[in-house]
Amino acid sequence: MIRFIGDVHGQFTLYNEIISCEHETLQIGDMGIGFVGDNNFNPGSKDYFINGNHDDPDKCKNYPTFLEKHGMFKNIFYCGGGFSIDRKWRIEGKSWWANEEQSTTELNSAIDLYTIQKPDIVVTVTKII
Repeated sequence: MIRFIGDVHGQFTLYNEIISCEHETLQIGDMGIGFVGDNNFNPGSKDYFINGNHDDPDKCKNYPTFLEKHGMFKNIFYCGGGFSIDRKWRIEGKSWWANEEQSTTELNSAIDLYTIQKPDIVVTVTKII
């Protein structure tokens, strides 16, 4: 069994309580990695996550349970990333990251993978159109 979690937004104390269960977890975007206070983030070896637009994609790569921008996790197709409509009010490198969204090449690769795998379950934080 997998427990799905969404939009932690840096509330790591609560997140740590949720992941204390015996099940694997998959957190779907907006963990809050890269913002002030993310030093309390400590996922277990069974607690996976994908990035959203409120995550620094480069810092996410420092965690072994980070799943890249798209792929297959067990029988689940996932697609991370996101577009910050409020980016003009955010600070590049601190609260907005130029590579937070999937590139056209990455998105085409995700669509190809989806077409090949034909998964029964899809989780995404990004627009795939």
